[in-house]
Amino acid sequence: ENYDGDVDFEVMAEFTKTKLAPKCSYSHPELCDLEQKTLLDGYIAMPLAELKAIIDEKDGELKRMQDEFVEYVDATQEKFSQLAIAGTNAENGMELSNEESKELEELQLKLQKEIDDREIKLNGEKNLVKEGPLGLMKSVYSARKRSNPEL
Repeated sequence: ENYDGDVDFEVMAEFTKTKLAPKCSYSHPELCDLEQKTLLDGYIAMPLAELKAIIDEKDGELKRMQDEFVEYVDATQEKFSQLAIAGTNAENGMELSNEESKELEELQLKLQKEIDDREIKLNGEKNLVKEGPLGLMKSVYSARKRSNPEL
């Protein structure tokens, strides 16, 4: 698990307690609630090839979300570059009016907020997928693959 939060004791201790502690998995079924246990039993009973196909599909969804975010950021950075050029032109004698300068600044702030909002949404969606059924699927797949590598 990657840590990208604040670097103070309380925050890191909470991260350690919630993210690094054992959780519901193939090797820790006693930590599963009833819903997780039902999912876990279903994944254990599922043919390994079918389980792998679902995992690959979910991993593909995560990659697609990440790729879409990167594309959005690239497009937004292009807008930022255009705004910077407009600002540079203003500094080189092409005066921007106060209203144009204010609009330019507001647009830059709006674009940055959109990037931040999309990143928060992306991270939330990724966490839902990783912490949800995908994590259980991967724990079952890994354990079954280790116990019978010829599968």
